[in-house]
Amino acid sequence: MKRMVASDSPCSSDGRGWRTCLGSWRGISGSCLRAMRIGRRRSSGQMTVEFAVVFPVLLMVGFISVNALVFLGDCAAFDIVARDAIRLQADDGQHEAQGCVEICARIEKGLSMEHEAVSVTSERTAAGHIRYVARTAFSPPFLKGAQVFGVAVPPLEHEVVFVVSPYRAG
Repeated sequence: MKRMVASDSPCSSDGRGWRTCLGSWRGISGSCLRAMRIGRRRSSGQMTVEFAVVFPVLLMVGFISVNALVFLGDCAAFDIVARDAIRLQADDGQHEAQGCVEICARIEKGLSMEHEAVSVTSERTAAGHIRYVARTAFSPPFLKGAQVFGVAVPPLEHEVVFVVSPYRAG
């Protein structure tokens, strides 16, 4: 292993060490150094200004994230409750408009959320099965009647499609 001596280093050829690599400060006048110090003092509020600009954006991102998570949680709960209500209705044997009203009532009772609208439709398929479509519209209370650039904010919608066989043994 070769031992490096101060004179072997490219930055310390004159014996002053690392200062020669940075260049000579002797060419900078005293007024220029004072101006650099004043510039540093004037930029001391830069972080505050940047925070003031970025903070509302961070709040909006957090607000949107929380609402998205609430919507996803409501969708998961709606999926479970809607499928259970449709299964119960398949056992009851009523598949027309009255059956849809009963399913809708079961879903609303199971969810008990005032910021969601629930609707259920049914139709017969070619194979004799019944297709139920349960829809929910999620519109939080703070977005009722809200507009962005003159366009009304629509509610977020989610639907569950479930096909059952009306066959009853017996």
